[in-house]
Amino acid sequence: MATSPDGVVWTARTHGNFAEYTGIAYGNGRFVAVGKDTPILSSTDGITWEAAAVGTGETIYGVFYGNGLFVVTGTFGAIWTSADGQTFTRRERFNSARLNAATYGNSLFVAVGHGGDILTSPDAITWTLLPDQTNDALVSVTYGNGVFVASSLNGTVLTSSNGTTWTEQNLAGGFKALYGVAWGNGQFVAVGDIAGFGSPNGSELWSSADGSNWVRQTNTIKNDQFFGVTFDGERFVVVGTGGTILRSNVVAPPPIEIVLKNIRLEENSFRFEFNSKIGTQYEVQHSANLDEWLTSLSLEASEEEISFSDSVANIDGRFYRVLVP
Repeated sequence: MATSPDGVVWTARTHGNFAEYTGIAYGNGRFVAVGKDTPILSSTDGITWEAAAVGTGETIYGVFYGNGLFVVTGTFGAIWTSADGQTFTRRERFNSARLNAATYGNSLFVAVGHGGDILTSPDAITWTLLPDQTNDALVSVTYGNGVFVASSLNGTVLTSSNGTTWTEQNLAGGFKALYGVAWGNGQFVAVGDIAGFGSPNGSELWSSADGSNWVRQTNTIKNDQFFGVTFDGERFVVVGTGGTILRSNVVAPPPIEIVLKNIRLEENSFRFEFNSKIGTQYEVQHSANLDEWLTSLSLEASEEEISFSDSVANIDGRFYRVLVP
């Protein structure tokens, strides 16, 4: 294991266990690490680790934090959950080769695995195995922009808007294994390799705004496999064989297009509506000279459209604008 305060300088950490670890997640003030034939580890700082109160006896391949829960997936379709990252409860065990990863979005947990297995759950406690969506081995899954995206060892990506009906998306460029996929600030990033370990042009980086249309990105690391990718709020971080760690430039969020509509004078008031993104802060400002602006309204959007009304006595010569501060 290694930790870094900035994604540039990394420090190796010891944890008293020499097993192969396959995943790590952070939530509720705690890191949780999982691996093959080894205890689940828990840490509040990423430096000092302790074994969590669970004895699985199985290989664990994935851990995810979302909607207030850690979700751990492993061999034989096993699933465990924990609210605190220390005490885990077994939830289900399906007739599956193994479950590799999980995510949460649109009020739904989704887990994926070998054999194309996809499971869904509203609460991470009771799970439903979907009818066959693919035969590909699914190894990673994420959610963003209203879409679930799962990546496979066979070079395909599956997408779904509801988590239950999935569509296969093919990436150009021949056979590849896509071990990891993540979402951040308006784009998906998928990583992996071409034609298996040790290929002369092995490592792969792809990006997409919608999960369906993908663009292969320039990559100077040729002889390593990329096994994982995450987004830290500003940048994507990619990890691979040989201790390879890549960090992207800062990824700026996509611009928010604001459209004013139904602009009108009504009942001695100036009124209009504008589109909004739930959870985003907006300000409506007014000015008499286009130089000095005063705030008329400031709020966080709770709906996808906001109505504005200004009932001042004299609105002649008053200008308005809407912005995201």
